[in-house]
Amino acid sequence: MSIVSFLVISCGNDLIHEDNAELTKKDGKMVFQGKLYNGELAQTSRGNILRIYTYDDGYAVGFKQYDRKYEGDSEIEIDDEVYGISDPFRIITSKKAEEFYEDGSLKVSGSVRWEEGRMIRTGTWTQYDVDGSVKDTKVFEE
Repeated sequence: MSIVSFLVISCGNDLIHEDNAELTKKDGKMVFQGKLYNGELAQTSRGNILRIYTYDDGYAVGFKQYDRKYEGDSEIEIDDEVYGISDPFRIITSKKAEEFYEDGSLKVSGSVRWEEGRMIRTGTWTQYDVDGSVKDTKVFEE
């Protein structure tokens, strides 16, 4: 069984709050110290960063996903705790999604929109082979 913990961090990886007592979910929105949360939330497991979520007005509007078995040299410090962090293999912003192969080349790219914390694929999504050639495309409703 995997033990997953959450730590709140802001841009630049400065700790905002390490104890989740003031971080709650209410009506599907993230609330911190009684206010809708705007910032980043790091999800960790076994000493590594798994994801860093971005919140706006209490809703998730993007995230970066990292390799859970990463054993490299990059680290991030959050409240005097050091966590391993890889290059992200998946980056989702408020408008775009990208996934990468281990060598850093683009694997998948497409547009997204967010509704109440849910990511919705839109427009044309393209899947690439390792050599960069187009493998497949799919079109999603706008």
